[in-house]
Amino acid sequence: MTSRHGWFGLCAAAALCGGLSSSPAASQDAGTLPLQSHYGGVGLLRTRSARMLPDSTLSTTISISEAQQRYALTFQAAPWLETTFSYSGFDLTGFQGDFFDRQFDLKVRLWEETLYLPEVAVGLQDFLGTGVFSGEYVVASKRLGPLDLSLGLGWGRLADRAVASNPLGIVRDGFRSRSGFDGAGGEVNFGQFFRGENVGVFGGVVWDTPVDGLRVIAEYNSDRNGRVDDLDDNPFNVGLSYSPTPGIQLGASYIAQDEVFLTASFGSVTKEAVLDEPPGQPAPAFYVREGESDAAGGPDRLVAPIQPPVFTPVARADLGATLEEALRAERLDLVRMQAGDDAVRVVIRNDVYRPYPKAVGRAVRVLSRFAPAGIGTFQVAIDQRGIETAEFAFDRAQLEASARESGYSLSPPFLDYAYITPGSRPVGGDDLSFVAYPDATYRIGPDIRYNTFDPDDPLRLQLTAEASGSVELTRGLHVAGTVAAPILDLIGDFDDILVNTSSALPQVRTNFGRYNRETTVGVYRLYSQYLFSPAPNVYAQVTGGLLEQMFGGVGAELLWRPPGSRLAWGAELFYVRQRDFDTLFTFQDYDVITGHASVYWDTPYNDWNVAIHAGRYLAKDLGATFEVKRRFPNGWEVGAFATFTDVPFDEFGEGSFDKGITLSIPLDWGLPRDTRSRANLNIRPIQRDGGARLEAPNRLFGTLQPVTRGEVAAQWNTFAH
Repeated sequence: MTSRHGWFGLCAAAALCGGLSSSPAASQDAGTLPLQSHYGGVGLLRTRSARMLPDSTLSTTISISEAQQRYALTFQAAPWLETTFSYSGFDLTGFQGDFFDRQFDLKVRLWEETLYLPEVAVGLQDFLGTGVFSGEYVVASKRLGPLDLSLGLGWGRLADRAVASNPLGIVRDGFRSRSGFDGAGGEVNFGQFFRGENVGVFGGVVWDTPVDGLRVIAEYNSDRNGRVDDLDDNPFNVGLSYSPTPGIQLGASYIAQDEVFLTASFGSVTKEAVLDEPPGQPAPAFYVREGESDAAGGPDRLVAPIQPPVFTPVARADLGATLEEALRAERLDLVRMQAGDDAVRVVIRNDVYRPYPKAVGRAVRVLSRFAPAGIGTFQVAIDQRGIETAEFAFDRAQLEASARESGYSLSPPFLDYAYITPGSRPVGGDDLSFVAYPDATYRIGPDIRYNTFDPDDPLRLQLTAEASGSVELTRGLHVAGTVAAPILDLIGDFDDILVNTSSALPQVRTNFGRYNRETTVGVYRLYSQYLFSPAPNVYAQVTGGLLEQMFGGVGAELLWRPPGSRLAWGAELFYVRQRDFDTLFTFQDYDVITGHASVYWDTPYNDWNVAIHAGRYLAKDLGATFEVKRRFPNGWEVGAFATFTDVPFDEFGEGSFDKGITLSIPLDWGLPRDTRSRANLNIRPIQRDGGARLEAPNRLFGTLQPVTRGEVAAQWNTFAH
């Protein structure tokens, strides 16, 4: 299916390259950083080593020769786990014409190098692709001064140059046989792992030359690289690699003495900040009272301030207007306010700061300056699309005591006391509203549509003109829409996308080529949506209209976030009808009731988030989608998903089941200013009709995730920025 994610390519490249010099790896000598192989992932040239990149490193590798092109994306998913997705084009002997291959690789480190022991890793190559290049290996690496030595034992493709019988055959005779590729691709053939009549040996050396960043590589490759007609090809490969900065590697290599490869790798440690200083304008001062209101309840009595900024409280009658103006100066919107005898509660809307604690900290600073001295409690609630999704309560005197001890800077208070259920602590006084309805926002500008992994053209990019807008008619009730028209095909031709007619299922996604061909100016979305909170920590929304390019209908969603829990529970149910191919206002005959029950887990381990969605999909198949993501405090998000339904793999078609990789890059990570904008990328090796989920707008978990307790805790230090 064609995806729309707005400038994803440009933003992703800028974010990756912009962060190269700021990662922890930048503090190391460039010559000692692990080398990227032609296949992506850490290795030598065509073989792997046991080395790993720094945790959370995301790298891209391009490797090109006259006969081959390979593009790889590698993510260091954990300190001990390397994951790689690659896409290759070949013109090789033994294949008729060009051959395109999608490949998934995994490498797991068993233990790190010590003084006497080498680093050891085990890996699976092409374990979730067509299986044409599948192989398994165990490899060890040991550093001796400027030399990094690797030696490995390989199965499958890595046993093309066999040196011995499979040693696992001693354990079980079944390990001596290895089945060939069978099926529609994309399946994990567990019965093939570490099997085969023979094993091969591979290895090599990387020499860190005296020239900073320059390395010389020599290796012996046990994989014959698909050569089935030349038994005397050379197994030795040599190459050079140069790293002008720690995050960039440029290389040239001579493979089997007859093929020259040029390679380039770009990478960055995603969990680290690019900028030494927080982006955006400095935070305002925090103001400390010198006195309190007199006991008789008269006017506030103040002593000369001890901080250079003058504490200028305003009369209660003027507090709302003053706070509205001061918060606007901090690029925050005051939505509602209640001021009681000893507490003031403000509800703010944040459209600028990616970390919500940063917005809360700035609101507290504004309150400290203008709230009357008799106000002892500040409460700051977050409004998202008309519902209050988080609230923070602060004891003013405690904040002031902390500020006095730290040179009058505002330090994050203890989160367990500050983070409360929205609306759980009512404040007396009138509920004043500062939002005029209807409240409208809009955007007109360019966007990019992309299509990946079509067998006839692996990548298509199209520039479009897009107009989108949203009107909040009253609190929580929105009408929104998006209209777009193609302008220019940047890469490939969208009109050449073939219409699939061989699907064994209702064509809920595989007819995307016809949608693209028959849409000139399309109404991609036009819907109304009402959000509300029926109970504390429970959120709901009802949606109706043109929900996505291919389907329109009505539905409802419910989400429960138990207070203090790492779990959230959700459910959704929609009745939808398939839209006509012109992406306007008419429909086809196909309709379906679709819905899912979901559980979300913010795990305590290393920024991992897990979600499971079980239910009925658009093609009326039943199953579940599994999502795993690492979402870092700086906003980076890298994940993967897989969907398994009751559709047999052969009926699903090529790929066997729906799966993919997700990448979300916050633009403030690489910019000197605050912004909530993101670049999003969804990489699907291939999409069929099975496991197709409705692309409903503004799902509740995505809306609320930035203010969940786990997310707030990870970013709580930005309260001081």
